[in-house]
Amino acid sequence: MSRVLVVYGSETGGTKENVLSIVSDWKATTNFNVTCLTGNEAAGKFDTITTDNYDFLVVATSSYGDGDAPANYGKFLYCLQNAASTSSGALSGLQHAVLGRGSTAYDTYMNCSRLTDRALGRCGSRRCVQRGESDEMADDEGQGAQSKWLESVTAAIKEGKGTATDDEVCDWDQPEDTVFEKDLGPDGEQRDVAQANASGNGKIPALIAAAVAFSYYWFVVRASEEESE
Repeated sequence: MSRVLVVYGSETGGTKENVLSIVSDWKATTNFNVTCLTGNEAAGKFDTITTDNYDFLVVATSSYGDGDAPANYGKFLYCLQNAASTSSGALSGLQHAVLGRGSTAYDTYMNCSRLTDRALGRCGSRRCVQRGESDEMADDEGQGAQSKWLESVTAAIKEGKGTATDDEVCDWDQPEDTVFEKDLGPDGEQRDVAQANASGNGKIPALIAAAVAFSYYWFVVRASEEESE
């Protein structure tokens, strides 16, 4: 029996509905031992995502706004990126498959899933199926891409296709490699200027503030003093 952890990110509910349908079908038609969590829930249990508890990690997420993580997913992406930079073998022994969902009306529509897929590989997990990218603007074609991905993932889990030590089926940059980098904090949010200042990276904003203060003095205060003279 394959132990499968399904993690999803959904901003408006579409991806959630889609994932819950997949999980329900697997539970009804296979002997998979399936656990389903939002990204933020999975982040809270990140240390347990090991071969002691799971064999396969299946992730489905949309992107939000400027290629950002959905509100219920960002903490998981942070955990992945942090682990990839500090412990490249954090997910060694696991196999993964990623599905991205979105609309090509946005240039950044697959950003979150691509960043996820890349980070999973850098954490030592083996990519057992090429990432699926489902474009809702493509109608039948988009649905077909998702169906093909799901069929491949189901077969890989059922058949134990490959092992965690085999070569990956492809690199993360297939089918596309365009990404917009995101620097997330532990809260799953994009780090902002205030956070940069707190972490000692606020030199440029501080210089700008000083320049504004100087300009105000010179052109307003000093001018007023000259008039009074």
